[in-house]
Amino acid sequence: MIDQMNNSPEPHVLDRLACPRDASGRPAGKAVISAASALGEAALKCTAAYVVDDRQAFIQDSATFLMTLLQIWQLGDVDQSDVFREIDHRRQLGDLLLKLSEDSSGNEQGPARRWRPASTKLP
Repeated sequence: MIDQMNNSPEPHVLDRLACPRDASGRPAGKAVISAASALGEAALKCTAAYVVDDRQAFIQDSATFLMTLLQIWQLGDVDQSDVFREIDHRRQLGDLLLKLSEDSSGNEQGPARRWRPASTKLP
């Protein structure tokens, strides 16, 4: 459906329900607070299920956590592909640092000193 005021497509009703916005177009305060609270609760339940080794609850609470995280990304206008790209970059950097730290073989002067980064923090 086209919005008559500015001739732009109107968001789908499910998008409006999933991500309520205030008059300025930013996520509504209650939606953000509610999603953040739900994420914290899901994380707590997920961790508790893992600790007590309740596999079924762990799976269910993990799904709830991920769905809530997706909702928060939507509230913040974050594309999930950007998040997964960042995770992939960090994994690739970790792999590179691991390869650099491995001993090099075939050195005539004995085993090479392992390369040690100054920081363990990934960007």
